[in-house]
Amino acid sequence: ISISANYSRELDVMECEQLCRLFDKDGHRIDVTPLKYLTGDFGAAGATRAAAVLLSLYHQKTLPCLPAGALLPGTAHLPGKWVSGMDRDIRHALMTSTTFGGGTCSMVFTRYPQ
Repeated sequence: ISISANYSRELDVMECEQLCRLFDKDGHRIDVTPLKYLTGDFGAAGATRAAAVLLSLYHQKTLPCLPAGALLPGTAHLPGKWVSGMDRDIRHALMTSTTFGGGTCSMVFTRYPQ
């Protein structure tokens, strides 16, 4: 899950809570990829995140990720908690809210066998 988090404590927590409500009750079994932590929140951040997700699906390698629970209050965003480049059978990827030209959307990417 490529999340929109950008070190805004209040928004990061709200996003994590919603993802945990949907996918994982304790927030420790799903991995999230907050690319804005690594790249910043610049004008083309949405397109860059989409490209990274598509490359991850194509090459079947995870993007830098951490447990969703790391975004909850009282946790530190330490580089040592990041994991990247794991081989996985990645079939779907969710990219939460991003803007493209002023509109906000979330996208699901699916990899179909070749």
